[in-house]
Amino acid sequence: MWWFQQGLSFLPSALVIWTFATFIFSY
Repeated sequence: MWWFQQGLSFLPSALVIWTFATFIFSY
């Protein structure tokens, strides 16, 4: 079940990185 915990911890960080990347890309 460790992969499920890894996925849950990965999703928020990926969302933050994606938002930050699109914010930088827009400028």
